[in-house]
Amino acid sequence: MTSNEKALQLFEDNKYKEALVLLEQAVTEERTVQSLNNLAWMYVYEEEDVHRAKPLLEEVVALHPQSYFPYNMLGEIALQEKDWEGAREILNKSIAI
Repeated sequence: MTSNEKALQLFEDNKYKEALVLLEQAVTEERTVQSLNNLAWMYVYEEEDVHRAKPLLEEVVALHPQSYFPYNMLGEIALQEKDWEGAREILNKSIAI
């Protein structure tokens, strides 16, 4: 089981802090779409820290993922920053997927 998989299991078991540590470790070990997206999700929705999540999501979308999830999160951040054109562009990519 990878660090990423262990972290998700810990999160499901409501062991939030341990899960966050493992997700950060997973990104250090291997910067994949999955590991970057999962850590960004934790930063956005659990830590409420979009400033830490944004660079991770920008790295993810540069990898052209097949999932719309990272585009949605990045689009939400652009909306919070009142970057309307950026949000429209990113969210249109999400819709296209």
